[in-house]
Amino acid sequence: MAEEERLTKAERREQARAERKRAEEEAARAAKKKRATNTIVGVVITAIVLAVVANAIFNRPEEIEDVIVLQATQVEAAQEAAGCVGQDGVVVEPRTHYEPGEAPAADAIYGSTLRPPAGGPHFSRTGPVGTFTNSPADERAVTHNLEHGAIAVWFQADALDGDQVNELEAWADSLNASGFESNIAGGGIIVSVYENPMSSGKPIALRAWGVALDCDSFDETAFNGFVARFFGTRGIAPERTLSPFPNEVMRLVDDRPDDAEGEGEGETETEGDGEGSTEGDAPAEGEGEDS
Repeated sequence: MAEEERLTKAERREQARAERKRAEEEAARAAKKKRATNTIVGVVITAIVLAVVANAIFNRPEEIEDVIVLQATQVEAAQEAAGCVGQDGVVVEPRTHYEPGEAPAADAIYGSTLRPPAGGPHFSRTGPVGTFTNSPADERAVTHNLEHGAIAVWFQADALDGDQVNELEAWADSLNASGFESNIAGGGIIVSVYENPMSSGKPIALRAWGVALDCDSFDETAFNGFVARFFGTRGIAPERTLSPFPNEVMRLVDDRPDDAEGEGEGETETEGDGEGSTEGDAPAEGEGEDS
């Protein structure tokens, strides 16, 4: 206090100005630091947003950029050209569920019925969805996938060349990535090599629950037509509601004359809500005990 009292008014004013200047400089430095921090945060957020957008653009499956629209007449023509013939002798009952370690061999379960099967007894758990072109999927597991609305395509390895196998894989992978695969329910498109003789003698067998179509060669339109009619809620699988049909990915339009009778493997579904069935509404079984 004594020292301050000895300062003149001019000296006290100068001291006050110096203190204000220091305070202003400190405030300016703090503001500059805050602006720099906000700039860095903004750059990071912008980079994240751009990365997300770029990932959505460049990694987005091509098949979902445009809806696959199928015409019924085109599908029928493609299936005829591919040598596709609907198969009789489909057995779907009983729907016995076996624990994998306790199940009879596939030949014992399905030996006297249509092979590959389109229904019947099966494992208590579904098998994985995808392509199994080097090691065959288990028929007993795949049949449970069919019960949940999946589509299976089996082929004889010695009857198809590498290009056709690659086309089958690419086709299935594309549809699964676009919205057909359900990791929880086991729904989706399954492609697998088949080591046993097929009942029809043809090299490729398409299976949905209760429906069988065997073909001489792969044709994308022909196979898409089968998927459009019988996948998930479009088919007659007992638990088809576990695999809702992705209408945003594929549509099938019935462009046949009103008096034309459907040919091929089943009734044509149009651009509806995806809840249609070719043989009425089978009751959906509960998801809990065997999903």
